[in-house]
Amino acid sequence: MAANLGNWQAEIDNILQKARGEILHEFQEASTDEERIHFILARDLLKNIPWLSFCLQNCKEVHCKSVEKSKRYRDEGNKFFQLKKYEESLHCYLEAVLHAPGGDSTEDLALAYANTSATFFHLLKYQACLANITAARESGYPARLLHKLFLRQAQCQLHLELAEEACSSLEAAKQHLKSLKDIDEKKAEIFLREVSSFEKKLQNAAFSKTKADDGSVAEKPKLPDISYGRNPVVTQATSALKMEHTTEKGRHLVATRELRAGDTLIVEKPFAAVLLPDHYASHCHHCFGQLDTVVIPCVRCTQVRYCSKDCRDVSWSSYHNIECLYLDLLHSVGIAHLGVRIVLVAGLQFVLEFKKTLQSLEEQKKSGILRIGGVSEDGTYGRGYLTVYDLMPHSQHLVIDDLFQYSLTACLLLNILQVSGWFSSGPGNGDTAVSGGARDVSEVERYVGGLLLRHIQQLVCNAHAITELQVTQATDQSLVDTKSQVRVATAIYPTASLMNHSCDPTIISSFDRDSLVVRAVRDVKEGMEIYNCYGPHHKRMSGADRRQILKEQYFFDCQCNACVLDSSQNLVYMVFRCPKCENGLLEEQTEVVCSGCGYHDNSLPYKEKAGVAKDLFLQGIQRLEAHNITGAVEVMQRCHKIRNVILHKYHRDLTETKDFLARCYAIMGDFEKSCQYLTESVNSVKTVYGDSSIEYANELQKYAEVLVSAGHPETALTVTNDALPIFKVHYGTSHTSVTELDELRTNLQRALNIS
Repeated sequence: MAANLGNWQAEIDNILQKARGEILHEFQEASTDEERIHFILARDLLKNIPWLSFCLQNCKEVHCKSVEKSKRYRDEGNKFFQLKKYEESLHCYLEAVLHAPGGDSTEDLALAYANTSATFFHLLKYQACLANITAARESGYPARLLHKLFLRQAQCQLHLELAEEACSSLEAAKQHLKSLKDIDEKKAEIFLREVSSFEKKLQNAAFSKTKADDGSVAEKPKLPDISYGRNPVVTQATSALKMEHTTEKGRHLVATRELRAGDTLIVEKPFAAVLLPDHYASHCHHCFGQLDTVVIPCVRCTQVRYCSKDCRDVSWSSYHNIECLYLDLLHSVGIAHLGVRIVLVAGLQFVLEFKKTLQSLEEQKKSGILRIGGVSEDGTYGRGYLTVYDLMPHSQHLVIDDLFQYSLTACLLLNILQVSGWFSSGPGNGDTAVSGGARDVSEVERYVGGLLLRHIQQLVCNAHAITELQVTQATDQSLVDTKSQVRVATAIYPTASLMNHSCDPTIISSFDRDSLVVRAVRDVKEGMEIYNCYGPHHKRMSGADRRQILKEQYFFDCQCNACVLDSSQNLVYMVFRCPKCENGLLEEQTEVVCSGCGYHDNSLPYKEKAGVAKDLFLQGIQRLEAHNITGAVEVMQRCHKIRNVILHKYHRDLTETKDFLARCYAIMGDFEKSCQYLTESVNSVKTVYGDSSIEYANELQKYAEVLVSAGHPETALTVTNDALPIFKVHYGTSHTSVTELDELRTNLQRALNIS
């Protein structure tokens, strides 16, 4: 069906064009979200989308479980496995897991898990192998084959140095073989020879691990404790903050005591969150943890994956039982998918009861009773639906074209809820007729449609991107990796949304799966406001660009210190270099003029050389990706030669060039040369972003790793000690970079005989 799915944005663009004039003018008269929904439905504006009805009525025919497909994927995986193409076989076996029908306990599912375990074993991923063996057994793996699984389990345990467990698994394999009555004697003899051979390995193995270090899958790190205890009012925040409200600033957070850099200010689970489709294959659909070991499939569709049955069951009961058949359509609406997820997580019965709450709040307002948005009757601001509902939708600031298109999208989401059977308090099967216009829509459905529209508007300003640090390696041998924050999901965090924006923020956000952790990045005095950065940062963007973005998306004129002072310090480095005094050359019409000595010249030759250097840089990237390291160095040296002459010495492009060359030389094993370039790029990053910035810490971590390979342990230890405190302030003690550097420091101290 995905092939028959049209382009939703193109469709609503088309409807908007046809609506210009009288229809749009009438729509503008609607003053509430429910009225806007009624307007769209009364005119049945979605009826002429040719593919929509087909998709809604035929969604159950796609992404279905299938015995035949599961077996076919297993057979394809077996072919790759025999050719020792284990990555390819793993992909096929995982698809076999996803396509196996029948719930948790079927032979097809069990066989797919067992084959997956065999592949992980040959990929030397023994924990993943054990996890899939367990999944195979729990799924009803055939008794006639179980002895093979026990032997593979013992082999994994041997590799993990688990002596007692390996012996127990081996004994289970032998006992199970004895219990089989109809096994072929020749096959039994071959298996027993394999067992005998393994027993000798087990007897001769030297184990260094203690029982306590049993190699079991590590539990996910515990979320950090909130500094100074939890707040009794703003329950997801520290007691060292309080929520205040003014006409000018709205709701905001203020320190009630002195805060220190590194303090944990907020730890918050989202009210609702949506995994991006690009990460369906690699992350749990519910908690967003990476799928490193075993994959738990949905009970109905083949699209989503989970890290555990718990995540699958919670997902199914709260939202996926409704979304399951309609994911292709939900993907087409972008961030609005989170709008319907919010309503599903709240639940039908709750939102019906919430309507009474809204009526009560409206009566209080008419009586002159003031309340702070999101605060419940018990006086707390928690993480319930009220905190989401009271986030600002900014309807009055939206241009009418956007509001009209959001209303069309809300009606599509309402249609999905109707067809799914959600209003009947149970998932449908995709057979319900698509509703027509307003005559087919009840008062309750219009109310829910209004909620959907409200949430879509709120998400424009209040949605948070959940990111994770991902590493890009040019080759398996690469030491100088490229690290970047990659968006994996979108979420709504009502407490974090209380923070106002500053282009020079007080905090940094990080994520543990779907949980948001907010830490102070510098000391904060009592009475000072806590600021987030909504994206535009004074060290990465000019003041004019920042103000334009904030005005267009968030509807306010930024008055933070960085904007008032027009602080964009690092941008003074994003200029050409004066050939006389090495200060920056500022562009003035067709000339460049030195800010230091007054030198001036035609700007065209500089721009032409910059263009040549950019082309060379792109060529270098292409050659590196093609594993032509020598060729990459050759063109990148030419790029560096140009940029080193025409660009300011701290220009970002010049720093990236040095970083790239350091990467290439590390791959080639020339670590001294790599260190030479990294020394320069570390200095540039420190100057531009500051010696307490996360950018500087990331650069130091790369530098330390290359220094070790270059045979400079003393310098590597110094650099590691410089990086660790910065990472701990930004991310706490359990972050991957902190644990890696802690281990590196321990090894260096041991090598240098430092206690």
